[in-house]
Amino acid sequence: MHASAITRQLDEPGESRCLDLGTGSGLPGLVMATCWPATRWLLIDRRLRSESFARWAIGLLDLSERVSFRRGEAAELAREVALAGAFALVVARAFGPPPLTAECATGFLGLRGRLVVSEPESGSEARWPSEPLRRLGLELHTTGTEPCFVELRKVTPHEDRFPRRPAAMQRNPLY
Repeated sequence: MHASAITRQLDEPGESRCLDLGTGSGLPGLVMATCWPATRWLLIDRRLRSESFARWAIGLLDLSERVSFRRGEAAELAREVALAGAFALVVARAFGPPPLTAECATGFLGLRGRLVVSEPESGSEARWPSEPLRRLGLELHTTGTEPCFVELRKVTPHEDRFPRRPAAMQRNPLY
């Protein structure tokens, strides 16, 4: 499976808080939570259907001690005091285009935190340009090819205006 293959290529985050951005059916968060039993996970998505499935899967896999779900817009949740800067790892698979994914994720990441994004096979480093990422406090760290993914690190605080409201990100993407 794609998510478990990624976990084998990454450093395990230990007893850290991790977040699955736009979890959908719980991938990759549920798989990574199973592979890394010391981690605690928050799965987020704005859709009620995703919430119903994720809560069912969390119970079925007996992960409710370490995994929870929260429904809402990622950009808004990232500004909540309890969630802002609170995560060592954010993962995303099919959340959105790179500018939207990076901007939403940076609000959740603490300094030295990591953003891991599953990439299409035709993906390239050009999808993650360094100058706009710098405004988000992010820097491209590694890319994986089997499966395709990128890992970005939170190296500095992001500008206070990020993440912006979803409509602003759609209307005027960062890059």
